[in-house]
Amino acid sequence: MTPAAIMTQMNTRIEQDLKQRGDAVLAEAGFSPSEAVRALWKFAVAHEREPKAVTRALALDDPKAEARREAALKKIKVLDRAETDMTKTLEFLGVAEKTAREVFELSDIELLEQALTERYAARGLL
Repeated sequence: MTPAAIMTQMNTRIEQDLKQRGDAVLAEAGFSPSEAVRALWKFAVAHEREPKAVTRALALDDPKAEARREAALKKIKVLDRAETDMTKTLEFLGVAEKTAREVFELSDIELLEQALTERYAARGLL
């Protein structure tokens, strides 16, 4: 922490027994509650591109956490499969890989604008 660092105070509610027991374990490990929170935030920042690592670290005994992870993984698999299917379809139609990648990088609005521009040009309106 730099001397000029701007500090923020955090307040949270936690069950009294959990706090007391956690404080005892943290003290035995050589951490104050504030140091533990800072360490957790540093861990989160260190894994900012790996939210699954943070989820695994924090979902110790949350029975719904595994179900949420599984649901998220299923969605990711569906999206990956959709992208693969779209790429194969574009290849089948003779669309170059570079063009296909450009399509994937466009937002929905940009795709709509491009489609409308092509439609109007085909009708001689542009």
